[in-house]
Amino acid sequence: MLEFHRSGIGETRVSTTDPYIVLESSIYRFLVRAFEIEVMKTPRMKKAAAAALLKNCYEKGDLPMSLSGLSVPEIALVFENADVKWDIYGVN
Repeated sequence: MLEFHRSGIGETRVSTTDPYIVLESSIYRFLVRAFEIEVMKTPRMKKAAAAALLKNCYEKGDLPMSLSGLSVPEIALVFENADVKWDIYGVN
């Protein structure tokens, strides 16, 4: 249930009552790795020192703004029904 396939499709549970998403560690590692691959394609994004509980931090620097916030890689969480997804943009 908690395994990701090479296509990036896997399963976990997301609560709407928690103030943040808690992912099973293997899913979190996969998501971070996938995000970092996309970050490497964004020349203006640079790694920053870790802050508190957040290990993967990036400098805002001269990142351009878009209508949805900072121009950073977007994350799409697709739920059981492929028509239901949650897009996470730079503003998040």
